[in-house]
Amino acid sequence: MLYDAPCMQGRLQVLDDGTLRVQAAFGRTAWQVSQPLLTGITTQPGAMGSLNVTFHTQTGTYEAKMVTQANFAKLQPYFSPPQQMAQGQQTPYAPYGGPPSPQQPIQQQPGPYAPYGQPLAAPPPMPPAPPPTAKKQSHKRTWIVVSIIAALLVLVGVISNIGNGSPSQNSSSSIATPDPLAGARFGGQFAAFTAKYGQPESVISNLAFIQNLQVSNDQGHVDNMLAGVPKGQTWTVSAGESQCKAFYPADAVHVRDFPTADVDKLNDGIAMVYTSAALARVFPAGRFIDQQHHPVAAGTFTVAYSYTFSKSTNQWDKAHLLQCELDLGIPDYLKAYTG
Repeated sequence: MLYDAPCMQGRLQVLDDGTLRVQAAFGRTAWQVSQPLLTGITTQPGAMGSLNVTFHTQTGTYEAKMVTQANFAKLQPYFSPPQQMAQGQQTPYAPYGGPPSPQQPIQQQPGPYAPYGQPLAAPPPMPPAPPPTAKKQSHKRTWIVVSIIAALLVLVGVISNIGNGSPSQNSSSSIATPDPLAGARFGGQFAAFTAKYGQPESVISNLAFIQNLQVSNDQGHVDNMLAGVPKGQTWTVSAGESQCKAFYPADAVHVRDFPTADVDKLNDGIAMVYTSAALARVFPAGRFIDQQHHPVAAGTFTVAYSYTFSKSTNQWDKAHLLQCELDLGIPDYLKAYTG
């Protein structure tokens, strides 16, 4: 592999044969394209000082969001001289190891554009307007029009006075933005869980057991929760991920993934790291730390997906999930897989 760097969707990679792709979680390929089809690259500012990179190809456009500027600089030598990679501009690229090919120009959008480096041609002059034809105005018709306009102005004033204090006056007021933590969501109100799923079957300290959920209540807000497979059911990876995403804060932004391993065979799987501005407003900055208890960005939270362990084969069943656990920061019970 020639290049490998994290992005919002997973990992941005350049393979040995020059194939460009984004590899998502659980071994899924979000997209991939052969390098000879690449016609240009544009960048736009992303979150937290990163870049959103768009790859233009003969078959369409592909995106890799939240690529750090340092990693983008490392990507440039595989496609084009660095001085051609200006932010917000699209530049033609050659296949790996060769000069730009004139047979692969950037597709221009229809419009009054000139070739690169040439001035835009001036539009043809408009034909002169015909001189106005003098008409005799009817004084009677003029007075009728003036009277109608005056009557309409009076009517508008009356309606405005009648509607004074009515809800129509508040039409210019701003519409409230929905709370990203509203409902039964991680970081939201504990009461929202009992309202949706009923009262806990049992409570140990601040941990409540409700159906197939374990919910931790920190001064009214949920700061840790676990969702397990209901009895008699199984979760495929996609089904389990869909079930757990329902608990994410609505403003969650994906940062990175890493595989995990646990000697107790409870957390072997994959951990997904996100950020949420809403969580940063609810919990103090000291709650957001990593495995070594170092501070991380406010609003960081981790979702740890655990695979099912097969007793018959004594191996992990990576096609099915056992549970997902949501924590503030990056909890110390997770460790990166090193085997």
